[in-house]
Amino acid sequence: MNKPLFVCNTIDRPHDLERLISSAEAEGVDLLICHEYGFRIAAQRYTDLFAIGVLHGYDAIGWIADDCEFRPGFLNGLYNEIASAEDCAENIPVYSDCWVLGLNQANLPKGSKKAFPVVSLPLIKYFRERLLAVGCPDYNHFFVDDEMCEFAEKHPQAQFWFAEEAEINHHHRGAVKGMKPDDTHRLLRQNSSSDKATRSKRTSLGYLWGMDLRLVNDDRQPYGFHDWADKSTELDLQWVTN
Repeated sequence: MNKPLFVCNTIDRPHDLERLISSAEAEGVDLLICHEYGFRIAAQRYTDLFAIGVLHGYDAIGWIADDCEFRPGFLNGLYNEIASAEDCAENIPVYSDCWVLGLNQANLPKGSKKAFPVVSLPLIKYFRERLLAVGCPDYNHFFVDDEMCEFAEKHPQAQFWFAEEAEINHHHRGAVKGMKPDDTHRLLRQNSSSDKATRSKRTSLGYLWGMDLRLVNDDRQPYGFHDWADKSTELDLQWVTN
């Protein structure tokens, strides 16, 4: 497969972003960064960048946070895990190229295995052809990655795979000892309580974005649909290609 693309939305974190870019350049990872100047729900942010990535011919697209860095050997590890996922899929009733991989937050032993999903092109096209947002629009910021991975787990022609060899460091200000919250952390954490309540409602009702289009927050319905147009000229973008 061709090299995957990682997309990142950043809000006023120049030092974090410099570390992420340096690690991408060292590991040969392609990045598409969108500089945000206000909060937008995750479904909008991710789908805008996924649409651009598809137009540029990438076979897989993942999202990454500005407070992350790619560990040495990341890209080779990711390719190994993709090969393992596709080899495994040959023996079960799924399409071998329909997968979502979760990256390994190696510096956070208790970190979620369903964080920072990498989505294969056939599954991206699943959303694109239906003009659906990538990521559940019920959420502001949190749990979008969880539902994407759970969608791959439960879809009869897809799979979720934890990519243990694809290691990143996540310098999470709420999880790494000694790191203090910054304005961006506080801005994002404002969505924690409402997103937890939404997650609880969706789980209890059995809703799963992609398997169905049901939402619990009525005001979010318009955000579920996306034209997948190229918004390159409307966004403040920065490419890092290697």
